[in-house]
Amino acid sequence: MIIGAILIVVAAFAVAAVLVLTRGRDGRARTAVMQSGEGGVVDSAPPGLHPAEAGVLLRTRVATRYLVATIIDLTVRGCLSVQHEEDGSWTLRRTGSTPSQLETYERTMLKKLFPTVQGRRRRTTSTLQITSTKGGFGTVRQGIERRVDDLGFFRVPPSKGRHQMRLAGSIVGATGAVLIWPLSMVAGAGMLGVALVLAGLVIAASGPLMAARTPQGTEVRRQLEAFQEFLSAGDPGLIDWQHHPRAFSEYLPWTVIFGSQDQWVTLFQQLVDEGRLRPKTLWYLPSKETFWHREGPLAALSELVNELSTSILLADRHEEAIPDDGPLRW
Repeated sequence: MIIGAILIVVAAFAVAAVLVLTRGRDGRARTAVMQSGEGGVVDSAPPGLHPAEAGVLLRTRVATRYLVATIIDLTVRGCLSVQHEEDGSWTLRRTGSTPSQLETYERTMLKKLFPTVQGRRRRTTSTLQITSTKGGFGTVRQGIERRVDDLGFFRVPPSKGRHQMRLAGSIVGATGAVLIWPLSMVAGAGMLGVALVLAGLVIAASGPLMAARTPQGTEVRRQLEAFQEFLSAGDPGLIDWQHHPRAFSEYLPWTVIFGSQDQWVTLFQQLVDEGRLRPKTLWYLPSKETFWHREGPLAALSELVNELSTSILLADRHEEAIPDDGPLRW
């Protein structure tokens, strides 16, 4: 019986491996990565792609920082402004600008941040108020997933692939759990039921590996990885200032996606302190330098990113939503 149980588990591993190798492999990119910046670097994101969509393409799920990047991106594009109050809090204000090319999930994000209260659209909010957002941000996450599906980056939507494998694993595992007692009583083969439970766990655990990208998705992913290398280098000498005069604001949402926003704001704060640069950030009103705020106005934006991340997670948890990226700090 022990040999039979081992064979069942081994067979589950084999089935999962075959599925991953046959259905979970990315398609081959058709073209090479185009280098467009100074020194032969990729200094721009793929055209028509927004930060949150890029994040899902890279990581196959909607992490909370992708929602934060969407807020920062909408701010940079003029849909809202940010003010750092003297007490350390952050205020977000809706502007009168609404670009016609906003994606559906971006409009949903704006409605979440500035809901209609008693028939009037709210014009201001704060990171504290975001924690009590009605319904959380689940609809925004779903909208991002639908947009990525429409772009055709994956053969099967990642969330659908994970669901299918979890469902299959649950069926196999539940069948094994039900059979443990009958098999042990009738033939003393309860180990076979245990093996089926383990097999179900193996199948369910392989779900995240089933997100296979199409050739187009693989091509765009390679471009994004090259773009990430450019931003992670943190070298102002690589920036084509003629074509990217607002480089700090333009690239900030992307650094949030790549997790390098602290390095980015620190770099530009240093350039400002040295008198080498004065970036135009019309969307951002920093607080005055006080005993409590000595890090510099640009460096303080790292705090904004962290507070927005925490606020969104708390809003989702308040609505019994399950965050997909674990801890509050990343």
